[in-house]
Amino acid sequence: MPFISALFVLVVSLFSWYFLGHLRSEQSGERDKSISLQSADMQAKVSAMVLEKQQATLAIAVAMANNKTLVNDIATNKISDTYCKTLMADLSRTSPYKNLWLQIVDTEYRSIYKSWDPLKGDRAGEPREYARVMEFQKPLYTISAGAYDLVIKAMVPVVVNGKSIGVVEVLSHFNSVSQKLKEFDIESVVVLKKD
Repeated sequence: MPFISALFVLVVSLFSWYFLGHLRSEQSGERDKSISLQSADMQAKVSAMVLEKQQATLAIAVAMANNKTLVNDIATNKISDTYCKTLMADLSRTSPYKNLWLQIVDTEYRSIYKSWDPLKGDRAGEPREYARVMEFQKPLYTISAGAYDLVIKAMVPVVVNGKSIGVVEVLSHFNSVSQKLKEFDIESVVVLKKD
């Protein structure tokens, strides 16, 4: 009888071990599935936020590239710092985007105005991008890791009488996306590898 009791205890132990292992596996699988769903949902939300910010940045750049005063200033190569600062302050005050930068580039790819730096006349960014925007007279927007920051940038040609005379570039930062993520109790960090 002790043998049968021992065998019974062994069978029950093995069955319990198998059943608990299987139950843990199912729970782990359900937990992994839940985490995967939450992760996919968050990725979709972040992608939507970034796309919204890209579209808003592009809309701002298009509006600026069609601003009569600014177009006239670019055509005469006499950019009014006061006018640009007022324009940027008005945008900041009336939109949810508080940290916008403006750069105006001439046909030689020189920066003739930068809202974040008083230096003028230096080579602006990637000449191929500006050349493409001016040649095809189509806007371009992208995410860029620059010397100063990770930004969403929108470049729009300034066209007068069918000829490109420059590019208006608006750069926006990810601070509004970070603020929205905080609403989900998520602190965001971006780490870039320098190549």
